[in-house]
Amino acid sequence: MPASPEPEPFGGSKGRNLSAVVAIFGSVGVAATLCYLLIVSGLTALSGLSPAKASVVAYLICTILSYYGHKHLSFASKRADAVAVPRFLASAVIGLAMAWLVPAVGDDLGWPAAVSFVLICVLVPGLNFVLLSRWVFLDDTAGNGLATDRHALLLVVPVVLLIAVTAYGVNAWRWGTIPDTSWLITVIERMSKGERLYSDLIELNPPFSVWLYVPPVRFALALGLASEGFVRAYTLLLCLMGTGMAGWMLAASGALNRRSATTTAIVLFAVTTLLSGNGFSERDQIGAVLALPLLILSAWRAQSRPARRPSLRYWLPAGLGAAVLAIVRPYYVVVVLAAACFVAFRRRDLRVLLLPEFVLSGLATVLYLAAALALYPPYFETLLPLLNDTYMAYRQPAGLLLLTALPWLALMLVYMLRRRLLDRPEPSDFLMVAALAAWVPYFLQGKGWPYQSYPATLFGSAALVVALAILFEKRRSELRLGYCAVALAAILLAHVRFAATEKPDEHLVAAATQPGENPSVGMLGSGIERGHPFARMIGGRWIEPYCSDWLAAYAAHRKETLIGAGDKTGAARFMAMETDYLIAKKARLQAGPPDVLVVDRNDALVSYMLRDFGFQSVLDGYDRVAEQGSVELYRLRAGVPTGRHVIQSSPFSASD
Repeated sequence: MPASPEPEPFGGSKGRNLSAVVAIFGSVGVAATLCYLLIVSGLTALSGLSPAKASVVAYLICTILSYYGHKHLSFASKRADAVAVPRFLASAVIGLAMAWLVPAVGDDLGWPAAVSFVLICVLVPGLNFVLLSRWVFLDDTAGNGLATDRHALLLVVPVVLLIAVTAYGVNAWRWGTIPDTSWLITVIERMSKGERLYSDLIELNPPFSVWLYVPPVRFALALGLASEGFVRAYTLLLCLMGTGMAGWMLAASGALNRRSATTTAIVLFAVTTLLSGNGFSERDQIGAVLALPLLILSAWRAQSRPARRPSLRYWLPAGLGAAVLAIVRPYYVVVVLAAACFVAFRRRDLRVLLLPEFVLSGLATVLYLAAALALYPPYFETLLPLLNDTYMAYRQPAGLLLLTALPWLALMLVYMLRRRLLDRPEPSDFLMVAALAAWVPYFLQGKGWPYQSYPATLFGSAALVVALAILFEKRRSELRLGYCAVALAAILLAHVRFAATEKPDEHLVAAATQPGENPSVGMLGSGIERGHPFARMIGGRWIEPYCSDWLAAYAAHRKETLIGAGDKTGAARFMAMETDYLIAKKARLQAGPPDVLVVDRNDALVSYMLRDFGFQSVLDGYDRVAEQGSVELYRLRAGVPTGRHVIQSSPFSASD
């Protein structure tokens, strides 16, 4: 009878199995906690130190005790202190960050505090155990250290989780829910109550911009929780899908080994979630991230003699991801075409344009357009021509657009310097070609807004990350740290435009917030960022059909441009458009004045509305309660009747 197998020893812990290591690890943790309590009590009682100072001293002492306890008892590690101590301190910082971020995320999602505490008690010790056993105290001489892929991959889950939680917390704290996303959440919630898109609610973008956020918002509504947290988590999940599939294809194509591809995917996930700033959760960001697999697959297709041919499980997600990019903003079809043409150029064969991923992305786009036309004819019949005359006709000067693109050149410069070190075609080449192609939509749109440059920034950053991964795998270099530092500097410089925040000022939010109130909210101004996410942050109900007064603002701009060009007939048409909108706007405010009114005094349109169009009579029923910069906050005076606006059957103009 064969002997029973011996328990597999855990790491370098002197042959002890996992259960024994876990038990000792827990005992050391409990002992460190008891020591902390005893030291704090003794210092406060005997030395007279304040609790805060005593806590710091006790924590430092217990950190030292915890280090030696885990090193010699939990893991019996022989790793040098010079290597283990910095890693131990880093793991302690990571644990503290997790302990801070989990309650922050919980507050944002609206779950009870007890749930956060339970998660901390489970996640933080678990994360610490993985980091200490597989990174801090794992002996390289034990024969199964981090040199093996198996142990390296054990760190993937906690590292990805840490990046995701950090990105969630940082984005919520610094940028909040960006204006465009906040407005789309409002649109979906009002649609769930029976209002009609492009009839009762006027959204500038085609319906997929709304459909993209329906899953998390409807899920939040079903649970009775705030939608913002679910949209943020949903965006993180989509970013993980896009970067994860890109890494998967890098390994499958043979461009990188499994470990390098995994590391590359993690770095790309960090770039897309931690550096996207005011572009986080924008349609452009989601589409660009989901298109990454197609660009890696295109490089795979360009190989003259690939080790294996891409199967359905590779080209299907790549094609669908590319379709999302093309659908969220049709201009981005240029990126997909650039990838297809580059493959054809590499292979010297135009038949590759009919590869299944390209056909699938094109077919999905056509089917979407057909469905949108059938479901929402008002968008194509009425709103799209209106947008073509106003919003789409507005363009920033070409010189300003070029100036905003300059930081991106750092990516190109560093990439070209790296590209000289490897001669054969790489996946990074396809990413850089896509980045160059993505600037075409930016200049065609001509608005100069940061999020419209995000695809070019992401693809260029990804090209640099993938290029470095290939370089480090194929060629050992003593300058690795220097290469990484230069690449990081270039990536940060390219992302600098996304650092600015449009999060509403806390002073205005506090002034408008009253416990237990869900005020109706309106606005005088053309900037969407003045009303969104402000209305949602105060628990308010946005009751106008438009996100802002953009239609009147763009009509006024076109009117002034045509007057300057001497086209009085064309100017009269846009003046009538502006007048019709303002008549309808004033009628809505008088029929049902909102409880809270936001006014942007720095907006030229607002000055015209108050001075020449009688909107001052609307403000006469309000008291100004706060102001921050050019933004003023008004609250409806007691005794003035309020109510929900009477939405016209077609709010495009007063005469409809």
